[in-house]
Amino acid sequence: MVLHKLQEGPWIIIHRYIGLLLGIWMFAVGVTGTVMANYRQLDVLLNAELFAATDSPRHPNLDAMVSAVNAAYPDRFILFLDRYFLSRDETYPFVLSEPMPIEAGGLDLTSIKNFEAAASLEVFVDPRTATIVGTRPYWTWIKIMRDFHRELLFPGEGRKFLGALAIVLFLTCIAGGVLWW
Repeated sequence: MVLHKLQEGPWIIIHRYIGLLLGIWMFAVGVTGTVMANYRQLDVLLNAELFAATDSPRHPNLDAMVSAVNAAYPDRFILFLDRYFLSRDETYPFVLSEPMPIEAGGLDLTSIKNFEAAASLEVFVDPRTATIVGTRPYWTWIKIMRDFHRELLFPGEGRKFLGALAIVLFLTCIAGGVLWW
């Protein structure tokens, strides 16, 4: 009798709309997760000219590549080297900061708190010749999709919110089972 009243009252409507909203969220997370599982292959496929390099030497000269990037972008700081795989026929993508003021001692790095948040430009360098092959903005559609998948585009707080959504989804599934019986 009590379960019958639950199935007819406002609980079923609340459960239905919460389920629809969470279903849309789960669909978005599923689609972005599918893309993220293959993001490297998609990135290489869509930007082949940036990733293709001549067969690099067994021990590429990283100092020469860093010097080439620093010479081309003296007002930017190299944040990190974003190597996905260790393929010998790929360029080395260096991730650079926004242009920064140059002081007497060099670049002022006090404003950088999070390297990925400070990232602005990717510079692709051929490891054999230490020449720049091309550049692109760091925040491409694939990286924005990755941040949506991981954090709903809210660094730090997004993970907490996604965790809360997962708990609500779990409780909604349990409530659906109760309402169904």
